Amino acid sequence: MKRHAIHLFALVAGLACAAPASSADFTFDVPVTVENLPSLTSIGVQCAVYSGATVGGIIAVARSAPVAVSGGRYDGTITVEVNNEGLTPSSEARSYRCGVVGGGTSRTGVAYGLSIDSFIDGYQRATGHMIVTANNNVSGPIP
Repeated sequence: MKRHAIHLFALVAGLACAAPASSADFTFDVPVTVENLPSLTSIGVQCAVYSGATVGGIIAVARSAPVAVSGGRYDGTITVEVNNEGLTPSSEARSYRCGVVGGGTSRTGVAYGLSIDSFIDGYQRATGHMIVTANNNVSGPIP
């Protein structure tokens, strides 16, 4: 049996609440490793910033540009810049959540998309392959 795995580790690289207009309010550099997911053709990372200490009270959400996956593997850092365009000030940010999103071609030849919450189940349904090791999202406090 082949082993399918995805690992996600998030580091808050820089937070700028009073940043100039040309830079993001929050920047997340997210190391991502994907192994042996042959039908996957692209991945990205989506991050959300919250006003609550636990996930709740959304301030802003952003998604990275898609990154190509070759041969079922990807190992690199994906940067997500999140700009606050809502009513809650960035200074009230208390937590974040980042997760992997993606897409590929199913066993029937149909294109599929994967959200943070459906990544594992969606991949398994689309391909018939079981993911045995997965950590596809992380969350934590904003320092």
